[in-house]
Amino acid sequence: MSGTRRAFAVVVVNYDSADLIDRNYASVPFDRLGGSLVVVDNRKSADATAAITELCARHGWDLLVNETNEGFGAAMNAGVASAQALGCDVVVLANPDLRLESAVLEELVRSCRQEPLTALSPRVVRDTGAVWFSGGTVLVDEGRTSTRPGVRSDEPDGWLSGACLAVHTELWDRSGGFDDDYFLYWEDVDLSWRFVAAGGRLAVREDLTVVHSVGGTQHSRGKSPTYVYYNCRNRLLFAARHLNHAQQRNWARRSFRYARAVAQRGGRRDFLAHALPLTGAAVRGTLAGLKLLRRARAAGRRLVVLQSFPGVGRETNPYLIELASSVSAAADVRYFSWAYALLGRYDVLHVHWPERLIRSERPLAARLRPVLFALLLVRIALTRAVVVRTVHNLASHEEGRRTEQLLVAALDRLTARWIRLNPFTPVPVDAPVSTIKHGDYRSWFAAHPRPDRVPGRILHFGLIRGYKGVDELLAAFAGLEDPRASLHVVGKAGRREPHLRALAEADPRVVLSLGYADDAALARELGEAELVVLPYRAVHNSGSALLALSLDRPVLMPDDVVVRWLQDEVGAEWVLPYAPPLTSEVLAAARVAVAGRGSEAAPLAGREWPTIGAQHVDVYREAVKGRRAWRRGAVHPPVQGEKRGPDPRQVRLALLRALAWRPNRVGTVAGEGRDHGSI
Repeated sequence: MSGTRRAFAVVVVNYDSADLIDRNYASVPFDRLGGSLVVVDNRKSADATAAITELCARHGWDLLVNETNEGFGAAMNAGVASAQALGCDVVVLANPDLRLESAVLEELVRSCRQEPLTALSPRVVRDTGAVWFSGGTVLVDEGRTSTRPGVRSDEPDGWLSGACLAVHTELWDRSGGFDDDYFLYWEDVDLSWRFVAAGGRLAVREDLTVVHSVGGTQHSRGKSPTYVYYNCRNRLLFAARHLNHAQQRNWARRSFRYARAVAQRGGRRDFLAHALPLTGAAVRGTLAGLKLLRRARAAGRRLVVLQSFPGVGRETNPYLIELASSVSAAADVRYFSWAYALLGRYDVLHVHWPERLIRSERPLAARLRPVLFALLLVRIALTRAVVVRTVHNLASHEEGRRTEQLLVAALDRLTARWIRLNPFTPVPVDAPVSTIKHGDYRSWFAAHPRPDRVPGRILHFGLIRGYKGVDELLAAFAGLEDPRASLHVVGKAGRREPHLRALAEADPRVVLSLGYADDAALARELGEAELVVLPYRAVHNSGSALLALSLDRPVLMPDDVVVRWLQDEVGAEWVLPYAPPLTSEVLAAARVAVAGRGSEAAPLAGREWPTIGAQHVDVYREAVKGRRAWRRGAVHPPVQGEKRGPDPRQVRLALLRALAWRPNRVGTVAGEGRDHGSI
């Protein structure tokens, strides 16, 4: 089996557990299932290594031998890397003392392929049939975990047990795998939280059951000092990695109470028989954890960043998901809710499109949101939280009412740091500003296959709005006389759909897919496209252009200083500016320019998300460091004689209007649904 390409792998760490691995995995028909068993030996002794070497050779399993005991997490990381080298796209992390039936294994693998961003665990039972794990959560206020009946892993603060954990390699790579610093215990809780931070979700398949001989690898009935030490230590390491300062203090205060409970988990009789080593391990582990906690604080505690969007959904903009995931490597990310925004503890409020927080199509929400926004401004003004604002557009796509404009102006006055996606975005005079490029989409779409180009295929995609020039594109394409040319328009059109269908109905070469397009559909459409056309009437930041370039497709766009800036970065063969209006002659010339392209990749160095995330965290830290050092300015640089910012009396009037429940309903909620267009 070694060296053969495999579709999935079960990864098991051996620490003198050859008999258990033989008993539990020898009957699994890996060859028939198209999978592999990867065993990582953590070398307890020469005899233990010899035994597992002979066992793997007998069954044809893949074996990695560490020279020393690297710990569970590091060994699993090495095993997953080996599985990926074999071509596996799904890995099932399993304990040696786990009995895994073929049908359960097949279903776990199938489910991971169907939902690559969902990590899965089956229901885990003991030899007696009693449930050992069917869901876990971290009780943050109590400083401990819980797996009591009814707990759900897919709820906030949930986690999955590493006893049997199935994950697609896309999610594994996004999260970075296990943190080697844990060595033993709590590493599965940490990984679960990083799965979620990377845009994944957790799920327990209650219809799938595996049997876990709990404690089978410990060679004793009670709990070992090693178990006690690392549970006490790693609980505080987890706090240092994931919790804010107040929560860390709470966990530290509860440390010795927790240590006593861990030392007695093997039962009263076992504790009395081994009181000295167990107590010593509990004390040493707790002191080691407290030291790690102090060291983490000294190195700079993790900031808590509240993003202005409400979590990850099916239609959440991938830019926002990738941003939150990359930022979470160095800061704790929270998603927006009004309750948390007004009452929660956070250091930074990162605002993207402030009008989305104010507007609503629902009458009651349209009245309430301006009030809540005004209260949020008061909360920010009275507390230590700072506002960081990313300017995505020169102006909102739909003009808001006067109250909205004044509320946003008040937010601008409270903004401590501005971020722009290109150096041409205007910001308030003398405002602290950082230019951070839009990240690419390569990792986001890496799991989706792309078909070959279709000669003559032109594509326009994204949320369809009036300023995006789709009418003009349809008219220009109609003037192309080449019957081999085809045009696909993909994206939600809303009220414009009947109008667009009327324009396109006479041309059979035009295909309109005017609805939500998932990532797989977008990857397919972009793969088949020879040219992406984005005839926006105003271009400032285009996520659609970045998506097309990320999937190595050239883009045709109206000539503009920002388009020229992008062209200078990636090359004239990738970004083709034209002088408006868009005509059939412009389309024909662009088709000639891109015809016969090879498989080369667009150069997007510096737009990798780990780099983008680190740059954002630097901005957050600078904003907190200079907390409220800047409190003035307007959204656009003032011309001569213009005021620097809104009249404070106007801002106060906006707050009064909001608190008087003046509704602010402006068509469709700005940005509702995923839009790869202008972001």
